[in-house]
Amino acid sequence: MRRTLLPIAALYAAACMTANAQVLYSTGFEEFNLGAILNQFGWEHELSSSGGRGDGSIVDSLARSGSKSLKITPVAGTTTGSNWWWKFIPHDTDASPNKIIRIKWDMYLTASSLQGIYGIDVYNGAGALARVCTVRVLDDNTVQLIRFAGGATQEVFTTEVEASRDAWNRFRLDIDYTTRTFKVYLNGVDVAPTETNQIQTAAGNVFGDADIYFVNLGGDSNDSGNYDNYYVAAIRAVVEGDVNGDGCVDDADLLAVLFSFGSDDIANDVNDDGVVDDADLLAVLFSFGNGC
Repeated sequence: MRRTLLPIAALYAAACMTANAQVLYSTGFEEFNLGAILNQFGWEHELSSSGGRGDGSIVDSLARSGSKSLKITPVAGTTTGSNWWWKFIPHDTDASPNKIIRIKWDMYLTASSLQGIYGIDVYNGAGALARVCTVRVLDDNTVQLIRFAGGATQEVFTTEVEASRDAWNRFRLDIDYTTRTFKVYLNGVDVAPTETNQIQTAAGNVFGDADIYFVNLGGDSNDSGNYDNYYVAAIRAVVEGDVNGDGCVDDADLLAVLFSFGSDDIANDVNDDGVVDDADLLAVLFSFGNGC
């Protein structure tokens, strides 16, 4: 992925100094027109220059919520090709008390004879372009992480967790810019509970974007991937039951769950199982007062 980054100075003015969580971007793609996502609401893309590409289009044939989603469809090429779609939403964790970036999304991958790789690829927002970390589902359905040993050496870690094909899966990625580590959850399950996943030090402290990421394996992948309920927020702390990310489990969190009860609202789905229900309500009640 290549793009122009903002200088650090331009980001300080935009940094919110409140302790409340900041929703940097949230969409279920309902406001988009059908067709290519490129140039709609500031979305950009970079497609493989020589390998297999992907078409990123808004469709109304499949959605987890509402009627629309972003569909990535392989476009044939002669070799493996990597492709990205993103919206630049910078957040300076140095200038804000909210030093954790939370990314949530729903993803539906079809089963096929030649499956590709789909996920989220995170990049910085200032200075030389650098990858922060990556979460992706491989062609064999296992969840794989790209992390940085010692904050410097890129390494690939394949988990023992698999995502289901022909079904919606809910992902959560929490990036802590204080500890320089990240955690990943699939349908509420920590995919690497005993691992310490480090982000790249060279990426700095400014988050830039969480890219929709597709690798067309061999240039002839013939599956597809739909993304829905794409949500990015800067939060103060990771506290069980803290829905709004302000670091305190209180009345606001309880009301958020109650007002979303019975829905699949990704922001208020505490346990990330795909529905706001009794389990989420109990998670808030049992943690009430924590972090306050």
